[in-house]
Amino acid sequence: TKGETEDVKHLTYYFRHKFSILENSKKPVLVADIIRDDGAIVYLNGVEINRSNMPEGEVNYQTRAVTAAGRNGPVYEIVPTRFAVNPALLKIGENVIAAEIHQANTNSSDLGFQFELKGLENTPSDYIVDKINKVGGRKLIDQAISIMPTTLRDQMKNSLISSFELINANNPSIENSTNFKQSIIVLKKLGLDDKIEQLVTSKAKELLDLKTILAQEDIKLLEESLNYISSDDPSYKTIRKLLTITPKRSANSSKNLINLDDSYNASINHYSGWHAKHENFDLRFLPEKYDQTGIPFDLRGIIQLNGGIYPNGLTINDLSHIKDYNKEYPDTVKIILIKSKAKKIHFLAGLIFKHGSSDGKAAAKLTMYFEDGSQSTMPLIVNKDVFDWWSVHHATNGDIKPENIGFLGDNNLGNSRILSKPVWENPTPEKVITHIDFESGKTSAAPFLVGITIE
Repeated sequence: TKGETEDVKHLTYYFRHKFSILENSKKPVLVADIIRDDGAIVYLNGVEINRSNMPEGEVNYQTRAVTAAGRNGPVYEIVPTRFAVNPALLKIGENVIAAEIHQANTNSSDLGFQFELKGLENTPSDYIVDKINKVGGRKLIDQAISIMPTTLRDQMKNSLISSFELINANNPSIENSTNFKQSIIVLKKLGLDDKIEQLVTSKAKELLDLKTILAQEDIKLLEESLNYISSDDPSYKTIRKLLTITPKRSANSSKNLINLDDSYNASINHYSGWHAKHENFDLRFLPEKYDQTGIPFDLRGIIQLNGGIYPNGLTINDLSHIKDYNKEYPDTVKIILIKSKAKKIHFLAGLIFKHGSSDGKAAAKLTMYFEDGSQSTMPLIVNKDVFDWWSVHHATNGDIKPENIGFLGDNNLGNSRILSKPVWENPTPEKVITHIDFESGKTSAAPFLVGITIE
């Protein structure tokens, strides 16, 4: 090393090297090996790619290395250290590697620097998958599992085995929910996004084909899966769609439970298909918790109406809780098909975004149309026939008759919710009812229906 005297030498030395890259010579993986005495900062095309034995923050030619390197460590001066380099930093054409080497002391007798940049054909995931698929791959899994905490070993072993079995499967599927989530994590770390998409698509098909409702555990599983997938990934959109899609109607459903498939405009399963931004604001719990031994309902979706203009001059369609999900609710949903005689019609209903100014007003009107052209109407009065679905105190203060309580209980988070069950008694039960129109009262409360049953 050089300097003014033997005891006062230069602290920092700078190196640059230019090299060219052709299009067909770019590699998917870059690694670098470095030897430095004492500290180093390395740049590729002006971007810092490695800092070794140097302080954080800004440095200059007077900045010292953290400690002196030695043959026996802890900072080695002759043993290369490997690190990964982002291959996107390489450009077609000319590239520049630059390095600054810093001494720990001004009286150091030597300086060392060696750097090698390597391009590899196989990605880490390719390497790992190749190792696992070869003879002895299961043994590698066992060795990896053996260093994990004992409480996690069985779970992680099953998940890892399932993950690597998926890689070679044409139609991947996992029934166990824990393995499903863990497999997504493993596949994501391996960069196998195509396999994640296949797995999620398979799970979506399974749930849609086999289940008439999405169980709460299915919804939670799909929600958690979103944490491991980019919002730009096709799998993300598949899960989002599945969370809000209307499940199939059971083939065993009674014809008295009116099929509302053609009228649903919101999701019973997930808030992103209805309103707000948290599971505390959806009805995912209702299909499982509703007592079907009383008046049964087909609970698979929501018919949501717009309210009127609120004191702030807005309707619910102007709220971010609605607009962010590209929702716009109508003032009226027409022609809800009945095509049957009935003595009574039971409705399962509620209100969202209820404001006190709506009390005692008609939140909605139900019009029943008969085959002979006649009709009958029933208003839904706020705090008499229909209530804010969070305001459970109406069940204890006498505002709602016990026979008109449709649902009263806790949601999946333990918070109380209420739905009313207004009943229309048919003055002419001998006549066929063709259809029903559900019309908003345009007050400061937005009414919704989740079920209609005839008797």
